[in-house]
Amino acid sequence: MKTPHLTAIALSFCYWLTAAELPKAPPAPRPDDRFKADILVVVAHPDDETEITGYLAKAVYEEHRRVAVIFGTRGDGGGNAMGNEQAAALGAEREIEGRRALASFGIMNVWFLGGPDTPGQDVLRSLETWNHGAALAQAVRLVRLTRPEVILTWLPVYVAGENHGDHQAAGVIATEAFDLAGDPTVFPEQIAAPRRRQGISNLTEGLHAWQPKKLYYFSDASHTDFLEGKGPRYLTTGVSASRGVPYYRLAADEMSFHLTQDDTGQLAKQAIAKGDFKYFEEPVFLVLGKSHVRSTITGDIFEGIQRDLIPFVPAHGYQPAQDAGKNRRQTPTPLPELVPVEHPK
Repeated sequence: MKTPHLTAIALSFCYWLTAAELPKAPPAPRPDDRFKADILVVVAHPDDETEITGYLAKAVYEEHRRVAVIFGTRGDGGGNAMGNEQAAALGAEREIEGRRALASFGIMNVWFLGGPDTPGQDVLRSLETWNHGAALAQAVRLVRLTRPEVILTWLPVYVAGENHGDHQAAGVIATEAFDLAGDPTVFPEQIAAPRRRQGISNLTEGLHAWQPKKLYYFSDASHTDFLEGKGPRYLTTGVSASRGVPYYRLAADEMSFHLTQDDTGQLAKQAIAKGDFKYFEEPVFLVLGKSHVRSTITGDIFEGIQRDLIPFVPAHGYQPAQDAGKNRRQTPTPLPELVPVEHPK
């Protein structure tokens, strides 16, 4: 008869032998650094990035920041200053204009969420036509893929001069993605590891949750007084040491690719021809929306940012209003007693 002690030893030996025969799982590869971004720009239409290219020129050429861009739409609405193409054909042209413009700055990682250009001033309408939930899932995926330190986007509020519903929708989705991309329970299929990384038919994506560190807004409002002191201000009149021309000239060159659009590409083309860059000499104003690192409101957008990861920071979410005069817990009103009813036979 075996003793309990010997039986335990035998079982332990069998377990060790079986475990020793199991193949070790290969180490998970690191995230693909080709898509890592320092700055992720989230805007609505091809040419929206031109609102901040006076700053991006400095960030790219002097500070060697990696920039990626998300466009909510392909800009398939509006007039065409170059030809008769409209609707989907116009969107196809403007997608290429946007890619070429950004490529002139060396920015190659560019994505489109596929929403329709929705003219108007109603942000809810724009979110509806963009299919808000699907657009948000894509935005969260791209935040997790690019792992940005900072997100720059449109100010998601109606102000004088800045009243395009699509612009505000881009700001709403960027803010939501900033708050959600670090939560592994949000769109968990993006986080779950694939069953066979080098196989086919994987449905899960193998990304990692990512918490960006700062969120900034910008606006093309006709008056900028309300932006003063709400975030950093970047002058465009300085001369690029690496390019030998002012940043406003680099911004005008980038804008000149958007030739289907009168108020950007055509405007830049005329400014370059005439040598009149007054429009481009305006400073770039940013508004600090959220920061999960210690920094000042008007400091540089990378102030306080280290390369290490930071933990997920949940957004406060909805908080029900409290009635100051009724701080004590209220007892719910009881339901009325149910009285049986006799149905006629």
